[in-house]
Amino acid sequence: NYSDNPRYQAAMRGETVNDFDFADHYHGPFSRDASTHNHLISSYVPVRQTPQEPVAGVFEVYTDVTSSVLAIERTEYMIYAGVAGMLTLLYLFLLTIVRRADRIIQAHESEERRAQAEQMHYMAYHDPLTGLPNRALFKDRFQHAAATAARGNETLGIMFIDIDRFKV
Repeated sequence: NYSDNPRYQAAMRGETVNDFDFADHYHGPFSRDASTHNHLISSYVPVRQTPQEPVAGVFEVYTDVTSSVLAIERTEYMIYAGVAGMLTLLYLFLLTIVRRADRIIQAHESEERRAQAEQMHYMAYHDPLTGLPNRALFKDRFQHAAATAARGNETLGIMFIDIDRFKV
């Protein structure tokens, strides 16, 4: 009884119907196992003796494409795994590049800070106009020389030169 099958009914009206089905429990004459899931291509072909006569019957054809569907699913999983693997490799590659760039930037910043510290030290102990040592450097060096002379019980001499109209 195919009265509730819309594809059979369409074939009885003269239409050829093809469909892809997932049969949870296919009980057809050529089914392998009633408990297996089957992917089927079903075709309903109207049968007539001549094209003008009414449909005498319906030729029903099933093709089990379960193995093809399973092969496609396996291929999809392999593609997903390949894409995930490639994305992981790309992520690791980019992570390596970013970390290397970060180390280079940190080294450059450290070198820049060291150069700025040296520049500030030079500016603190030298005259900006002439570049000659200033009083702060003299005081630092004098205190160091006085401490060294006191430890070694030595004498220390200082010579003071005054230049008139130096800036002119």
